[in-house]
Amino acid sequence: MAIFSRRIIQNLINENDKFLLRRQTKKHVHHLNLMAKELTLAYEWEVVLLYAFSRIGKIVHEKSFDGKRNVDIYFETFGEPKYNFVADITTVSDKGMEQNNPFEALRNDLFRVVMEYGLRADSFNLQVGRREGPIYKGGPKVKLKLPGRARFSQTILGEGFRNFLFEILQSPDSLHKYKVNTPDADVMMEYNPNQRFSCGGYPSYAEMFSLTENPIYDALNSKVAQLIGTKFNGHLGIFLCDGGSSLFNKKPPVWFSYSTDEVIKIFLAHNKEISFVIKFTTRKKDPFRTFSKNDNVVLVHLYEGLKFDQIGFDLRSILEKVIQVFPKPESSPRQALYFLKGRNPNLGRSNFGGMEMSATKVKISARELLELLAGEVEQKKFFEYHGFIPSELKPGRSFNPFNAALIRGQMIDNIILEKSESDDDDWITFKLKGPDPAISPFSVPAKGQ
Repeated sequence: MAIFSRRIIQNLINENDKFLLRRQTKKHVHHLNLMAKELTLAYEWEVVLLYAFSRIGKIVHEKSFDGKRNVDIYFETFGEPKYNFVADITTVSDKGMEQNNPFEALRNDLFRVVMEYGLRADSFNLQVGRREGPIYKGGPKVKLKLPGRARFSQTILGEGFRNFLFEILQSPDSLHKYKVNTPDADVMMEYNPNQRFSCGGYPSYAEMFSLTENPIYDALNSKVAQLIGTKFNGHLGIFLCDGGSSLFNKKPPVWFSYSTDEVIKIFLAHNKEISFVIKFTTRKKDPFRTFSKNDNVVLVHLYEGLKFDQIGFDLRSILEKVIQVFPKPESSPRQALYFLKGRNPNLGRSNFGGMEMSATKVKISARELLELLAGEVEQKKFFEYHGFIPSELKPGRSFNPFNAALIRGQMIDNIILEKSESDDDDWITFKLKGPDPAISPFSVPAKGQ
């Protein structure tokens, strides 16, 4: 899916349907199927949290308490109805900040135009400056020096930019640069025919210089009136979920900007009605290891409000149980958003390119083999990703184990499918045996055979 596999999410949908109304399940399915278009992880988090808390207690979704508002989650522990609370779910991303600082939009437009000219997008670099002004804790937000996207064609990608592209076409093996420095824009583009991958940069606008004017505080604050409006006579909480926010786990220098922890604590100090905030995110267990979809963990953090000591039960032990029943994530929220922006966002992650081999067996992705046989994947691409033929994707000596098996006179002796209930792909193992007389010379049998 995005954070979790599609197979896992479908299983959670099936389980949640046992206690949800049918219209609620249909709503979840509708929005989950639009994730790539809406670019939000909100409904994925909602489905997961409803499932996790339903494993350890009684859950009611969108319950009414005779107030003007309904609540996302009403929870009570099994066997102790008085141990209960309500909570609303909110998900924070960088969407608002990205709209005000459209670096990605400019880069996408740049790549689209250069490819229309028949040029290689990875040969281009993009640098953007910021608007003038001091940067300090308690000061104004950082804003990139860019106009709105509607004006890109006039201010950045206009006649000067087209002349820049014509110069490249006339001398494609040379380095070229193009600068725009106006009251609205500070942009530098570079064409380098020898680089393998595109790069870019800009001053970080993902900092919290104010404790109360930032996406984290805004997301929390938007839930206060809704929770109070439920008229629930008990403890109110907020589940704060990471929707791919660059602010979520940031720990900047104390002298530079505020952290998420500081913002949540000041929010609770300003809103005594809220008993607690629980923060949910996922990340790699070891941030310094190469990415593996099996190396991600769920992180949960509880923040105590002014009324937290009045809660008559152990909320921390409930959270520990929740963590134990949480499904296994396969990416961080930011990686999930990148995946949703990719070429195949409505397909789960596959084992494409993964392989194990020996002289008698070859193990590859079952899904990608199916796509190869269906003609959805070109043989050349399949071979390159597996290192069967020389390519930049797999530097070093190429080796095709199936071709080697044919040379040795081996044939497929058995095929074994390793089915996964959680990953969005399976493994298929070909067992090889030979030499087989069907494709190899006749041989003298061993004595006694």
